[in-house]
Amino acid sequence: MTDVGSFDPAVMEAEARAMIAATPRAQWLARRRLAVGCSDLGTLWLASGRATEAERVTAPKYMQANALRFFDEKAGLVKPLRAGKAAAMGRERERLLWQHSRFGLWASTAVYAPDVLPAEMQPLVDRHEPRLTCTVEGWVRDPDGELRAIELKCGRDIRDACPWYWRLQAIGEAAVIGASRACVVYGPRWALDADDPRFPDLPDPVEWEVTFTPADAAEIRSAVREAWTEIERLALNSAAV
Repeated sequence: MTDVGSFDPAVMEAEARAMIAATPRAQWLARRRLAVGCSDLGTLWLASGRATEAERVTAPKYMQANALRFFDEKAGLVKPLRAGKAAAMGRERERLLWQHSRFGLWASTAVYAPDVLPAEMQPLVDRHEPRLTCTVEGWVRDPDGELRAIELKCGRDIRDACPWYWRLQAIGEAAVIGASRACVVYGPRWALDADDPRFPDLPDPVEWEVTFTPADAAEIRSAVREAWTEIERLALNSAAV
């Protein structure tokens, strides 16, 4: 039986291969297990105590539940929870959201990542902290030459502002790809079921600018580095039992 949670390269490769099925998404999930993805950052903030009280109480219930098992899951001690139906629906409609955003409509310097990056290349690895990864969705070269990371989100609700955990994710993605700017494009109600009476009347996409400093990116890398130290400790202790 494979030593689950071991950080020996040969064992980790064997575990990853055992998890890989025939679909690109299954392969991507297997690779995500070996690092902290930018979509994990909100959960990491909760699990590590970095989130403020205001952030903690506004985090989605699924994120609060995932935070309780974050370290154990990354260490391979418990199986990952399955994503909900809304998350799956959102992923399916992200291409449509891109096409209806200003980037998909007219930005000739904008790139929708799934069109140019093979699934086997994702997630991308941060050059400064290799345990930080991101599955980039898009980017654009702004008129002044600066690179901007673009994060796509489809949800069931109308939102007045960008949630803190999406902002954190966008900053992490910008850090990984070396971008100095970031934004979140949100499709309000775009994750509703097709038979929902509100679905045909979808609001236009909303774009939120995400401002950040190099110190914000450094904090994310530091948080990931500290978290992985704890993850390795848990995995090694489990292997010793």
